[in-house]
Amino acid sequence: MFHSRRFVGYLIILICLLSAFIFFTDIPDDSENLYHIPYPIIIKSENPVNVSAEDIALVIVLSEGVGRDFYRISIDSVECYATTRGYKFILTTDRYWGCDYLKDMFLAEKLFPNDHLELELCRKAWKNSQNVADQFAYTSCIRQLFGSPSDFGKVRILRKGTGHVRDDWLTSGIWSPERDFMLHGWKMNQLKETPRRPLEAVAMDQDIWYNPFRGEFDLDKCSFGNTTWNHDPRLIGTHSVECYSKAHGYQFILTNDRNWGCDHLNDKFFRRHCVISKILPKYEAVLHLDADIGVVNPKRKLEEFLDPNFDIIFHDRHFSPEIGMASYLIRNTGYSRTLIKEFSEYEKHLPDGSFHGTDNGAIHMFLAEKLFPKNPIDLELCRRAWRNSRNVADQFAYTTCIRAMFGATTDFGTIRILKKGTGYVRDDWLTSGIWSPERDFMLHGWKMNQLKATPREAFEAEPMKQTVWYSPFQGGFDLDRCTFG
Repeated sequence: MFHSRRFVGYLIILICLLSAFIFFTDIPDDSENLYHIPYPIIIKSENPVNVSAEDIALVIVLSEGVGRDFYRISIDSVECYATTRGYKFILTTDRYWGCDYLKDMFLAEKLFPNDHLELELCRKAWKNSQNVADQFAYTSCIRQLFGSPSDFGKVRILRKGTGHVRDDWLTSGIWSPERDFMLHGWKMNQLKETPRRPLEAVAMDQDIWYNPFRGEFDLDKCSFGNTTWNHDPRLIGTHSVECYSKAHGYQFILTNDRNWGCDHLNDKFFRRHCVISKILPKYEAVLHLDADIGVVNPKRKLEEFLDPNFDIIFHDRHFSPEIGMASYLIRNTGYSRTLIKEFSEYEKHLPDGSFHGTDNGAIHMFLAEKLFPKNPIDLELCRRAWRNSRNVADQFAYTTCIRAMFGATTDFGTIRILKKGTGYVRDDWLTSGIWSPERDFMLHGWKMNQLKATPREAFEAEPMKQTVWYSPFQGGFDLDRCTFG
């Protein structure tokens, strides 16, 4: 008898990334550290000053010869923020204010005017400074004067991790919605394209930064009370699948296709199936997901699709005759372990010079050979179509040939292919990102370099470009709050 509850503690959701990201040496879930921010939470003032917003000014002073364009994104974000909060925004240069005679101000001279020997010692270190290391030695000398206190009369120095701003490069641009406020280091000549691979919140080069926003700021639309920001989710440490897994008590594993003994495979798509064959023996069931699949409806449960009569469950793609390989649900049985291991080695059967579709094309011939070994003529006809495939249309003709062998049947021994519209995942673009709380569970096709701002005007649930998608979420996920129920 099949007990669905039994699967809750043993089911895992696994995402194989096609490029190196992070590797968990132990299978137990370390995903809570995936986007760990290595500094304490900001401490808000216990005695906030009661000041009217219009009496607060945000001032940026540019050095002579440096224009707004040099810091365009950072300045735009500050101006938009000031407008939404009702603060006064001032952007000016350091000239024409009667301050041209000033060079530098020595804070220690103001706070410790009677410590002549210490001041002179530090001043000498400052004069002799020739590099960054010398500069740090000089500032360390000054900070020894300060000691551990952070408050000096009317002057306060906010401790590390408690301030309103920090350096962007410390966490590779990844920021925390709960902890961060402002980031420092956004010079336009150092702006780089955000990598397509997932990022870790670790230190990177100080002369690089990634834009946390999608598109430009429309300063005319930064109205008072409007706190909507068009963030790039790649730089917010959250993911829907991980949050869903935690909420339902499933094990979540995010890994790459290296370090699993699968390096002998040349095709990156086949390596991911090899990885699954290595992980599967440790669990009762595994849901394999491409990294561009997200959960939109966390109320659905994987147990809905598990069946004790089937070892591996595929799904039929809506718009084509293909069996989708972006995801499948596989139980830990001798048959399924052998099947997925054999398929991971099937890259050697890919036809040379063909538009073969890698694993997505190969699964059709592989299953046909397994399910219809006594149909050699039909198999050879489809194999010839595969060899001669030169484009997507040819690929569909080949898969149609295979599906003609399958017929209307969807259950083949311990293999099930979920009919169109009955699976747990479908392509997002089919309905312009609009999804149904009654029918949908997961959506496929969320590549971050294809994410676009959701149109403000109403749109219909009809097909759009396959290279575009809109985020169904407002803001990021707080993984600490992803609880069951």
